[in-house]
Formats: sequence, C-alpha cells, structure tokens
Amino acid sequence: MSPLIAIEAIGADAASFLHNQLSNDINALAIGDSCAAHYCSVKGRTLTFFVIKRLEEERFVLICHADQHEPLLKRLRMFVLRSKVTLAVIDWEHLGEQSFANAQFNITAQTLASEGAIEAAVSCALPFLPAASQEQHIPQSLNGDLDGSVNFKKGCYPGQEIVARTHYLGKPKRRMHRVSTSTPLEAGASLDANEKSVGEVILAAENQALITLHIEAVSLPLSVSGQPIEIINPESTP
Repeated sequence: MSPLIAIEAIGADAASFLHNQLSNDINALAIGDSCAAHYCSVKGRTLTFFVIKRLEEERFVLICHADQHEPLLKRLRMFVLRSKVTLAVIDWEHLGEQSFANAQFNITAQTLASEGAIEAAVSCALPFLPAASQEQHIPQSLNGDLDGSVNFKKGCYPGQEIVARTHYLGKPKRRMHRVSTSTPLEAGASLDANEKSVGEVILAAENQALITLHIEAVSLPLSVSGQPIEIINPESTP
C-alpha cells in the first residue's frame, strides 16, 4: 500500500479555490500540466506538500502524504464556504496511467500508488511531509523558492506575507538536501554535527532521505543517532 494519497478537487471553483489556498499559481495550470505547491499555516510554515495535476478544466488531483489527509481535508473544507468545489479522497485506479511531470520532476501515478512511492519521491526531491514534519519548516527550507513550488507573483494565500518577507528581505537558515544512508532513518529524527543538532530528517526511504540542514553545516560530518550520512550532490543546492 502506498504511503501517499490522492485527493480530487472538482467543481466550477476548483481552480480559484486551490489558487487561493496554495503557494503556486494554480490558475495558470493548463489541462494536463502538473506542479508542486505548499499548503501553509498562517505563520508561513508548510502544513502539506502537494504534487498537483489539472486533469480537466474543473478537475484536479492532489497527491500528499496519507497520514495527513484527514486533518488536511477538514482544514481545507473549512474554507470552501460558498465555493463550488468538492474535495474527496479517490482510489489510485481512477488515475490510470497518468503521469505528473514538469521541469523539476517526472513521476507516474503507478509509482505514487506503489510501496516504493517514498523512495521515488526522495529521488525526485519531493518532500511529501509526514505528520512528524508538519509545520516545522518554511517553504524555502524545503527549496520551494528553487524548485518552482512557490510563486512569488501570484498573490495572497495563507502564510504568503511571511514567505514573501523571507524571500525579499532575508534568507532561509536551512535548505533541503538528499542524503544517502546505510540503514533506514525516521522522519523527524535529529541531524547532528559536532554534537549539536543542525537539521532534521523530513522524508526517509530505505537508503536515502530528504533532510533540512542549517546552511553553515553543509561541509560538516553529519550523523543521525550516531549513524553517518552523506549529502548527495551538495553543490546542486545553495
């Protein structure tokens, strides 16, 4: 069983509703196009990371971590109000052979529906946050300003002011990296260097993981519970 889940948003106001809630320009998605986006708290921290595809003019599918979907749907539905949009979990079979692809990632529905979904997500640097990592990071710490999952021209959404302020007036203290491991890690585990906590595991597969790491610690020897880990392609991420 996949650790991810598919949510369908359907209705005349589906695009505008998602556009007003998420960090990316959903209105600009053409039919068949995909993007990634963050759903943020009012404090500008990522509650949920989505991969999204516009299947039809008034129909979208959103992929996220399964252990978040019940509180997520409850939260989103609070803001539907009079909008003509319905949100519901759907079976993976409804997506058939759909693929989710843009300049940053290319992954199929079959892969997302499989037990190997997290391994594929880590390889594609898609931070599908489990509950353990919810509301712990601003989108920039998950490289949202680098991978296109945050659009700084689209207008308001929850947390937008704080996310924009960091972008224009400051800089993130952490960045996301992919690391290799000799044994599986757990999401939420502390990342250590010189006996100090310098980051956190946010998504873990069998021998790779996505982490957030203080920018000053990139060149330091890193470990999780005494287990050494190694950053893969550290030069690709500022």
